[in-house]
Amino acid sequence: MREKHYELLRLLLPPLLLVAVSFAIYGSLLDHEFLTGWDDPTYVTKNEAVRGFSWDNIRTAFTTYYAGNYAPIQILSYMLDYTLFGMNASGFLFTNILLHAGNGVLLYLLLTRLHSRHLWAFFAALIFLVHPLQVESVAWISQRKNVLAMLFFLPAIYWYVLHRDQRGRKGTAWYLLSIAAFILALLAKSVAVILPPILLLYNLCFRRDRSRSVWIDLIPYIAAAGVVALLSMQSQNPEFDGGKAYHYPGGSLYTTALTMLPVLARYLGMIFWPTELSAWYAPPVRTGIDAEVALSFLLLTALAAVGLALWLHRRTIFFWYAIFFIGLIPVSQIVPLMTLMNDRYLYFPLLGAAPFLCALLMPPPSAPAQTKVNRQTIAGAVFAILILFWGALTVERNGVWKNSVTLWRDAAGKAPGHYLPHHGLGCALLKDDQVDEAITALTRALELNPRNVETYNELGICYGRKEQYDRAIELFDTVLRIDPTSAPARANIEVAKELKRRAQEQR
Repeated sequence: MREKHYELLRLLLPPLLLVAVSFAIYGSLLDHEFLTGWDDPTYVTKNEAVRGFSWDNIRTAFTTYYAGNYAPIQILSYMLDYTLFGMNASGFLFTNILLHAGNGVLLYLLLTRLHSRHLWAFFAALIFLVHPLQVESVAWISQRKNVLAMLFFLPAIYWYVLHRDQRGRKGTAWYLLSIAAFILALLAKSVAVILPPILLLYNLCFRRDRSRSVWIDLIPYIAAAGVVALLSMQSQNPEFDGGKAYHYPGGSLYTTALTMLPVLARYLGMIFWPTELSAWYAPPVRTGIDAEVALSFLLLTALAAVGLALWLHRRTIFFWYAIFFIGLIPVSQIVPLMTLMNDRYLYFPLLGAAPFLCALLMPPPSAPAQTKVNRQTIAGAVFAILILFWGALTVERNGVWKNSVTLWRDAAGKAPGHYLPHHGLGCALLKDDQVDEAITALTRALELNPRNVETYNELGICYGRKEQYDRAIELFDTVLRIDPTSAPARANIEVAKELKRRAQEQR
C-alpha cells in the first residue's frame, strides 16, 4: 500500500508543483485590466462575437480575421470566458495562467515519455513556465492564441509518439487524435505549422527512421499546415488589419536577412539575461553588412557547428536544440509580419530552449553513478539560482502589463528616441483622462516624428479637452495640410469650432 501511495505521489507531485508555481509567479496578473490599443478591444471588449455561445457567434469566429489573424479557437475560448466570468479581465487572465500552467505540465509529460528523466523534465518545464519572456503571452489577453495553440501542439506531439510506439487500432487512434490536436492548434495560431518538421526530427533523432512510412504519416500534417499557411499569408493583408502584405524590411529578402541576423543574436541574449524586455522593439533595418551583422553571422555559424556536433553525438538533445530554431522560422520575416521582434515570438522556441538548457547541465544517462550525483547537485544549485532570478524578473515584468499606461510608459522609457511608444503613451493617458501628461507624451512624439498625422490629431483632442480650442483647431489644420483626406481631422475640426462657438456665446 505504501508503495502505491509513493508511486501516486511521484506521478502527481511534479504536475501539481508546476501549476502551483505558475499561479504563484503570475497570480499578480489577476488585478490587471484590459489593454486599450493593444488588440483587446478588437478581440474582446468591443467584439460582440465573444459575448456567449450562439450559432451566429460561432459562425463569426470561423469566418472572420481579427487584427490580421485567423484564430477561431481563440475566439471560442473568449466565449467560454465571457460565459463564466462576464466581461471581467481577471477571469480572462485566470484562463491565460491556467493554460500556461497546463502547457508546463504537458511539456513535463512529453519529456518524461521521451527521456524517462523526471528531474530533468521537471526543471525544463519550470524554466519554460517562469521565464520572463513568457509574460507577454500570459499577461496579454489578446495573445491568448500562443498559450492556447501550445495546449494542443504538445498533445499532438505526445500522441504521435504513442502512435509510433504502438501498432494496430491503438496506434491508429493515437494518430487520429494527434492530427485532430494539430488542427486545433493551427486554428488557435498559425505558428503551429512548425509541427511537421518537428515530427520528422523525432523520427530521425529518437527512432533513426527514414523510411517511406514516416513521410506517408506526415502527409495529413503537411496538408493541414499548408492550408493554414495560405490563410495566414492572406490574413496579413491590410484589408484584414494585418501588416503590409509582402513588404520586406529594406525592400528585399536580402535586406530582411541582414536585419534579422542581429535580432536572432538579441533573442539569444534575452534568453540568458532578460532584463531589458519591452512590449515594443525597433531593430534597425539593415541595407548593408556592418559589424553587428557580421558578428551575428559568425554567431549563427558557430551555432550551426554546435548543431552539427549534437546531431553526430547527442541526437536526442539535438532534437530540442533544433526546435528552438524551427520555432523562429514563422517569425523570421520570410513571410513579412507587422513587427520585426517581440517577446511573444519566443513562446514556441522556448519549448526547445528550456530542455536544451537543462541538458547542458544535467549528466547524460551513461555517466558513472558518482558523476551523476555530483552533476545533479551542481545542476540543482544552478537551476535554483536561475529560476529564482528569472522568477523575480517575471513577477516584476507582470506589473508592467497592468494597463496600457504602465505598458507604454515602460516601452517609452526603454526607447526614448522612438516616436511610437511616446505616441502610444499619450493615447493611453488621454483615454485615462490624464490630459496634461498626454500632452507631454504626444509633444515628445511629434518632436521625434513631426509628420505623424495621428499624433497631431490626438494632441488636438487633448487641447480640446482643455478647452483650448484655437490650439486644437491649429493642430487639426496641420493634419489636413499633411493629409487633406483625413476624415478624423475634418470631423474633429468641426467639433472644435462648434465647441468654441458655444463657449463664446456663454461669455
